[in-house]
Amino acid sequence: MAYIVSCVTDLGFPVSPRPDGRGFTAPAGAPPTQLTAALRACRDKAFEVGLVVPEPPMSQEYLTLIYQAYSWLDQCLRDLGVSTPDAPSLDAFLEDGLESWNPYGNLSTPNEIGVGDPDAPLPPGIAEQLRIQESCPIHLPDLFERAGIRPQELARINRARR
Repeated sequence: MAYIVSCVTDLGFPVSPRPDGRGFTAPAGAPPTQLTAALRACRDKAFEVGLVVPEPPMSQEYLTLIYQAYSWLDQCLRDLGVSTPDAPSLDAFLEDGLESWNPYGNLSTPNEIGVGDPDAPLPPGIAEQLRIQESCPIHLPDLFERAGIRPQELARINRARR
């Protein structure tokens, strides 16, 4: 992450990592499109020079746990009155991977706020989405916990991935 912060800062956006480790804080008034392009360029360069290595492919077992967590998330969202995309079957999810289903997919606002001035007013719709995320978390570690998936199970599967 230090490389990304340094790289994006060198490109004119003095960012800092958010305390929760999920994204960056950028200076007020940073043009979102240009900032996103700078982040993407720096991430691509980090992969290119070997500072970041791709994650190993997800096993069927790990994808099954994600499917279980997404199923919990889907019900959580529906309980709050949020429309969700139709869930694929487990077999279809295992074949097509993560991109095939996102219970948050019908929301018209971005799934998460990862870049921006922490003191800036929230864009329309984001405040409601953050309220929803308090009950129905979007980040996998939080989602696994809420869905009752034990850390020991995740650790066992992750050890097998490496």
